[in-house]
Amino acid sequence: MMNIHLLTRDMTCNRPCQTLCKALLVLFLFYGGLQAQAIVPEKQFEMVEVITRDKPVPRPFYFDKTGTPRGGVILLHEPGGKSRDIANIAYYLSDHGWSTLVLEMGLPAGEPQEGAIGYLSDSLLAAISFMQQQKGQYNLVTIALSNSWPLLLDIMARDGWDNDLIQAYISLDSASEMSLQTLPPERPILDLVTGRQEQAAQQERRIQARRFKLQNYTPLIMKPPVFLEYLHEDRLTRRLRGWLQTHVQGIEVDLKNLQSP
Repeated sequence: MMNIHLLTRDMTCNRPCQTLCKALLVLFLFYGGLQAQAIVPEKQFEMVEVITRDKPVPRPFYFDKTGTPRGGVILLHEPGGKSRDIANIAYYLSDHGWSTLVLEMGLPAGEPQEGAIGYLSDSLLAAISFMQQQKGQYNLVTIALSNSWPLLLDIMARDGWDNDLIQAYISLDSASEMSLQTLPPERPILDLVTGRQEQAAQQERRIQARRFKLQNYTPLIMKPPVFLEYLHEDRLTRRLRGWLQTHVQGIEVDLKNLQSP
């Protein structure tokens, strides 16, 4: 470790102040190292190939580490999403029995923009097919981060979409006021926000939930996680996990009766 004495001996402050500076620097270096390990734990996920339009596409897969799977999660995020948030959610869900496949809602090079929703729909169907093949995947949940929520709603509005493929929906920090009419009224839906802009949009979604009689719609407002919370399972991820265990686990789906993606 660097010589902390050299960093503090020339400071124009008294001895207690220097001692405090040293302690804070040690704490910063220590927790900084822990954070790097906690956010993306080594060997806790694998890159898997999800066949999309006959091409293998690598996706991060956080496999269940308990041996008693509770279900599967497809974590949707837009390109450039916060990797810290994505990895923290995926890791700790899989640490408690929820295998999680991370799906970036973006277009590969060469894919025309006008066909974006069609490609994203095929990507999600491919992800669902992959998760259905995993051991213990009796139920599937989508967690849509931020701008990926309206993309999911666009996909579900397409002709031929089978609502039985997904058993529950979570919107996390969406600022979208897009219509919720495409959501199945009987499915559990969690609408969780942490920012002011997102809270304003959630007010509109609450109105829509009543209008479209979404029976199991749950709006929730939380404070965003603070820096040191990312060193372990933060409050937000615990809340997501608690909701999943209350509303989703134990819902067994007969895969034979589902439309094959």
